[in-house]
Amino acid sequence: MAIEAVLFDADGVIQRPAPEWRAGLAGIVGPQGVDAFAAAVFSAEDRCLAGAGDFRVEVEVVLARWGSDRTPDDVFAALNAIRVDPDVLATVAALRASGLTCCLATNPIEGSDRSSPG
Repeated sequence: MAIEAVLFDADGVIQRPAPEWRAGLAGIVGPQGVDAFAAAVFSAEDRCLAGAGDFRVEVEVVLARWGSDRTPDDVFAALNAIRVDPDVLATVAALRASGLTCCLATNPIEGSDRSSPG
């Protein structure tokens, strides 16, 4: 049986959080609140990924709960502070050039335990 396709996970494989993601969140809620705030945002994201809400609206709710005057775009900017792994992208390109189908996959939401992006 020949391999026809390869699945890649984004977080922790193709991309990893940039060092400044925590600083971005700290600028929103203060350095002591980063972990709890990130957990609240990720919980909201999980609900939205499961089809139970609009992420922008849910982040607005989280920000209001934290008493922050920042915007969802500020949160998204912090969470999107990622570094793509060029070696993995080169591997994907080589596999695709050889005729293999390469797809992006992810883990199921239920039971996820994320303490940081990636």
